[in-house]
This record gives sequence, structure tokens and C-alpha cells, in this order.
Amino acid sequence: MDWRELHLTRRSRAFNFVHRWLKVIAIVVGFPATTLCLMALAGKFAGSFNARVAVAVAIALAVPGIVAWLSLPRHDPLVAVGLPSETYALFLLGFAVLFVVALHGRTAPLLLREGDRDLCEGQREVARAAWLLGGIKPSASPPRVPEPCVARR
Repeated sequence: MDWRELHLTRRSRAFNFVHRWLKVIAIVVGFPATTLCLMALAGKFAGSFNARVAVAVAIALAVPGIVAWLSLPRHDPLVAVGLPSETYALFLLGFAVLFVVALHGRTAPLLLREGDRDLCEGQREVARAAWLLGGIKPSASPPRVPEPCVARR
């Protein structure tokens, strides 16, 4: 059985259901985590929260989209059914896992600084998420913001 026949054979409904929802979960979890990780990287170059978010969202959406577009087979598009959503799921969740888990020793300080910057700009929930990804469990009490709030770079 060649590659084309393997991918065009019918699969069970249960497999299709589980596969579809795993892709959805990977995208729903991976997109915010990847965006936050990219914001931590963009914090080296951009100062404002809006600029960091814009850069992070643009990269998080563009890179998997370009890869999916380049990898679509032009001669037989039926083979590539579902390829764009799988590309987004793998890239978004894969980058987040690589950044947060595999490279934790190098990236945790970036995420912690991103949390500090977000707190200084009044984005408490984003700051808590960045601290959580950086390895610090934020307390339930509201954090004390030093006056004047200056994020460490």
C-alpha cells in the first residue's frame, strides 16, 4: 500500500472524532502559549504590550500558514485534506512545548521578565500566565506593584 492509498482509506468514526478534537485542543492550547512565548522573545526588541502582542500573533499565525501553503501538493490536493489544521496544531503546540519544557533553563527568565512587564502594563492575567509558564506559581492574592513600576529587561 503506497502513501496515497494509506491516506485516502476510510477510517472509523471514532478515530476521526478523536483526531479532529485533538487537533482542536492542540490549537486552542498551543496558540495562547506560543503567543506568550513569542511575546517574551519580542520583549527584547519591543517595549509596549500592544507591539509585543502584534508581533507574536503575526508570527504565530504566519509561520504555520506559510509552511502549510508550501507543503500542499499541487498535483493531488485531495491527499492534503486536513494538512493546514495539522500543521497549525503541530507548530503551535510543538513550539510551546519546546520553549517551555525542553528549553526551560534558558527560557524561564524570559517568561518571568515578560510577566513583570505585563504586570507593569496592567495585564495581570497575562502576567500570571507568563509566570506560570516560567515555573512560578502566582499567589491568589493580588500582587504588589512597586512604585514606579519598571520592568527588568
